[in-house]
Amino acid sequence: MSQLSERYATALYDVTQKTGNTGEVLETLMALRESLAENKMIEEVLSTPLISDAEKEEILKKAVASSLTDELTTFFQLLTKNNRLSELPQIVTAYQEKVSAEMGIESGSVRSASELSDSEKSSVQSLIEKKLGKKVELEYSVDPKMVGGIEAKVGSYIFENSIKTHMQKLNDFITRRVQ
Repeated sequence: MSQLSERYATALYDVTQKTGNTGEVLETLMALRESLAENKMIEEVLSTPLISDAEKEEILKKAVASSLTDELTTFFQLLTKNNRLSELPQIVTAYQEKVSAEMGIESGSVRSASELSDSEKSSVQSLIEKKLGKKVELEYSVDPKMVGGIEAKVGSYIFENSIKTHMQKLNDFITRRVQ
């Protein structure tokens, strides 16, 4: 994440903390980021210089019309004016991390060879929370390159229980025994 994204996220966080809209703004930004991820054309439109700033602002306002706060209106104007709309997904991530840190929640990711069921996700989350002694928010992804198992990263901690790791440990053990 860039320092630029961090700065914009910090500025927005400071403003929303003063007005008490931190949670509402986070929900709106998360929904917007999801929309941008699903529709790459919108992201391209927002970053092209061929479309006027006013039109870009209107696109953003329509995307989050039902939950647009004064802080977000001003923030979108600032991003448009400074030609930083392309940074919006990274800014949202940085903002989410700030809100989570304030609430004592650690963010992380889990990779698995196949899609995890809701009960498996719940089990993984509770195991990690127990180990860290903190509340965690996890994003799950499937990595077809993994043979099996899972890998979780939360902050500087890595929890790995993949077949590749087990095979590597077995190989190391056998190699040491032979030498």
